[in-house]
Amino acid sequence: MCCFTGRVAQVGGTNIFARRVGARQALVYSMNVELDDAVAMVLPLPVARAAEDALAFVDLSRYRNFFDHLAAAFPQPQAKASFGLAALRSAGPTLQVHDVGDFIASFAPAPADLERLDARFRISPALFAARPEYRDWGFAVFQLKPRAASWWPPWKRSAARAQTIHPMAFLFESREPDALFFPTVHVHDGTVPSYAAFDHALYAQVDDGGLGRTLAWEVSGVSAKVHVAVDRAQGLVDGDAPLRRQRYSSRLRNVDLWLRPATATRPLEAAGECWRWRLRAPSAHGMELQEDAPGARTTNMRARLDALHDVIADGVPALVAAKTAAWKLGPLAGLSEYPRYVLSQQRGVTDQLGAQAGRAHPCRMVVQTRAGAFDTQPFDVGFTHVPSKALLAEIAGELDVLLARAAG
Repeated sequence: MCCFTGRVAQVGGTNIFARRVGARQALVYSMNVELDDAVAMVLPLPVARAAEDALAFVDLSRYRNFFDHLAAAFPQPQAKASFGLAALRSAGPTLQVHDVGDFIASFAPAPADLERLDARFRISPALFAARPEYRDWGFAVFQLKPRAASWWPPWKRSAARAQTIHPMAFLFESREPDALFFPTVHVHDGTVPSYAAFDHALYAQVDDGGLGRTLAWEVSGVSAKVHVAVDRAQGLVDGDAPLRRQRYSSRLRNVDLWLRPATATRPLEAAGECWRWRLRAPSAHGMELQEDAPGARTTNMRARLDALHDVIADGVPALVAAKTAAWKLGPLAGLSEYPRYVLSQQRGVTDQLGAQAGRAHPCRMVVQTRAGAFDTQPFDVGFTHVPSKALLAEIAGELDVLLARAAG
């Protein structure tokens, strides 16, 4: 979400896009809001240096449907938003101001610079008490005003005040150049609650390195340029790369979200003649919104991926060599996945393994581990005969033993 310098009646429908652009991070932000008074929206930012040129604003007022286009890259439909916001100029700010479409925007390189803003647009001291890490951050400040609404009929006044803030965009020098930062702390009435209601769609573009290989967000099936007007996005979006998306619609910890590369130097996959593993790591990112402190699974998925790779690459071949005959394993190449569950008119959805187990039928099936120290890991396994449910459970149990070794 964001930090407001005064009370707001309602905030929701937040959209945030982030991407590395050279040495800087791009950030685009939009939301739905109801305002009673003129306020400023403040985004605390982990800037690399306290200088006014550490951030550059980008005017996206001519690309108001930016987030509609991002959402179109994913199969789930989303309602289109309406737009409208009048400009507001503060009474003589001493910070440099920028006309950014419908906003007057300023960048405060350090907390002390916020004192140079009009008093109405200064941030609550409670924020620094609750988030001491902000004491050496910078702040992007966007001055907003309520939409003028007719006083009659009174039951429509709230709807008339509602407005969608057009995308606010900028590039800034981040102190963590390999990570992506999403400003999600909520301050709506001068207080900083421990938990807050999230109504967010977060978008990102990441490389194929340690972050891209572990980020378990939705992936668009096409390059961004299929749906996004890349020229209108003014370099903020890589048209040749896919988009990632994660949505949050629940009550979560009121903290900012970081996407940091996982600690891994080994390949996050391994394979043999009759098996294949590709990492699954949903707990590597975003768990700070749920956990007061990183749990064992979160820690392992962030820091012990090399150990996970090593026990799989070393242990599975030995396990397969010992169990090929007993498990009726066969070459994986060219096999299609066995349709374990089928739908029939007479019995509905049924599990075929009870009736088909043991039948000679080369097939591929996915075996899911259950080791609590790591996220569930999928293994593609080739069989010469249809495996039984008991055999799949046995294989999963053996793999769990291997994963437990990686946890130390």
